[in-house]
Amino acid sequence: MLVGIEGAVEIARIAIEPDWDWSVDALGRFCVIAGWEITDRSGSGNAALRTNLRVGRPESDVYGNPRKTNLISTYVTDVADPDMPGLGDWLADAFDQLRAALADILGEQCRYEPGRKATVAWDRPNMTIDLHITWQAIHMSLVRPDGYFGIDYQE
Repeated sequence: MLVGIEGAVEIARIAIEPDWDWSVDALGRFCVIAGWEITDRSGSGNAALRTNLRVGRPESDVYGNPRKTNLISTYVTDVADPDMPGLGDWLADAFDQLRAALADILGEQCRYEPGRKATVAWDRPNMTIDLHITWQAIHMSLVRPDGYFGIDYQE
């Protein structure tokens, strides 16, 4: 099972740059800098990306509207077979490794909930970076500062 620690750290480094503005064009710039590829883009602002992370599913989903990106969610570990023996322990260990590596560049976390569905978040001026365990993988999300559900069709 693989954990993309270096890739997760690189995503965070790129995302916290002060010029990130959540515009639809910013997503393209992010992909160029990160070495990712937009594989599918809808007129509604959603997109699918191919990442360069060394995990079994190097994929990322983007949600937004025609003017703004709201959320980028990326696998930062392999997606495990839910029946894999020791999966919970493996995910917990991978989560702790990722959390420590991200804390080195992001500093103090603002929220942390341990457990089987652990989550940790760092609030930055231009986004919230969220790491969370799902039932068979770990995702890292970049969320617009006003929140994923703060869809702003009036902007």
